[in-house]
Amino acid sequence: MPFSHFGNYADVWKHLALCHILALEQVPVYVESNAASASYKLDGSPGQLYGICHFLAQAAVVPPLCRSHYYQLEKRAAEQGRYTGSPGLAMQLLNKTASRFLFFDIEAAALDNIRRYAAGLKLDALTELRREDSRGGLMKVLPDLPGEAFVLIDPYYIDQPGPEGFDYLDVFAACVRRGLRTLLWYGFHSLSEKEGLRQLFHHRLKGSGPINGAELILAEMGREGSPVNPGIPANGLLWANMPGTVTRDLLAFSGLLADIYRDARFEGHRGALHREVVRIV
Repeated sequence: MPFSHFGNYADVWKHLALCHILALEQVPVYVESNAASASYKLDGSPGQLYGICHFLAQAAVVPPLCRSHYYQLEKRAAEQGRYTGSPGLAMQLLNKTASRFLFFDIEAAALDNIRRYAAGLKLDALTELRREDSRGGLMKVLPDLPGEAFVLIDPYYIDQPGPEGFDYLDVFAACVRRGLRTLLWYGFHSLSEKEGLRQLFHHRLKGSGPINGAELILAEMGREGSPVNPGIPANGLLWANMPGTVTRDLLAFSGLLADIYRDARFEGHRGALHREVVRIV
């Protein structure tokens, strides 16, 4: 089904990190597993008010955040009533250096949106769109990707196998072992689910090389769930094969996001976030 949670706080964390990595690394090949659209019309939903709207208002007085590429790009988009999704952010940041963009999605409308956006930037000749399940699709293209490629793996459920038997943790582990710069997003709904994911990560990813990450978790979330759900109650990012400066910067950004959400509210509820650091060796 079409992605409807654009501009929520999970997008803020994911896209802030993505923009910072791409601006630093200037990768020649960009690959994305679950692309969704390149640009959206903001509609003032509660999730957007708590997400991108709160971020833009609060980050304006936090120098590391307001100087970020993500803030600058989304501020311009918001002034036009738009939110730029990850395909659009990647094309904006890599339009002078990348030689290939590869986007997977199962929604024809999302891929058509990316096609139009790429044409507007005169990047259509460099943009490849694949309407297929990206678990098997990524495993097929992985051997042919150059070592300098970057892969964003952005599913909803990371441990559900696709038609060919692979889940997104399989894909992430394969990318990491190939030495590719890789960013994985995941969501969860309870503290017990978080504990299960941590165990899964250490079981499935241990020995793949140093993997770092950070999670943003609603303070109201308990062992079995959360009374507050601004799109997703908790989410995290794992990244691998990145310079130490990237890990330093992303941990700093995630801490600043927790700071600017300390007094946030969502539909009358407390919307504070806390940050947890993840490391797998």
